[in-house]
Amino acid sequence: MSTGKISVIFYKAEGGLFSKLIRFYKRTPYSHCEILFSNGFCGTSSEICQGVYYYIPDKKTLSEEYWDFIDIECDAEEETKMKDIFLYEECGCGYDWLGIFFCQVFPWGRQHSSKWFCSEICTYALKRIHHLKPVFENLKPHYIDPGELYEILSEFSRVNPKIQVRKKNTN
Repeated sequence: MSTGKISVIFYKAEGGLFSKLIRFYKRTPYSHCEILFSNGFCGTSSEICQGVYYYIPDKKTLSEEYWDFIDIECDAEEETKMKDIFLYEECGCGYDWLGIFFCQVFPWGRQHSSKWFCSEICTYALKRIHHLKPVFENLKPHYIDPGELYEILSEFSRVNPKIQVRKKNTN
């Protein structure tokens, strides 16, 4: 089986009002996350695009100035299964505003079963990587925000050599 690499990328630039509110409320430097696949495409969900999408990012803005990267080894089959989430299974599903308010703002466990916010769908997709199962199998994606996902992967990288945290830019 061939091995490859995907990256989970975490938005740390200033952003708009929604990004500022997320960072302030969740007390995290990250307001958004995406999965960057080996083919250069990204998969995520956002309020701006009103849900789940798969796209080619602008290379100028996909820099360590705006994003922190966590690289994860996976085999081609696992990567394909993750891409399928964004291309076929959930593509076009709306943004999970219910989950934002009733799982992220208020921990009441209410979310929309066919809509997603960014860290929710990224966590769901990462469950398809076999060596992440010990950490991800019991996680409920609708409770995970971008900062928590970063911390979970960073912590797990200490014991799993298949996860590499790129050093943060210290400008």
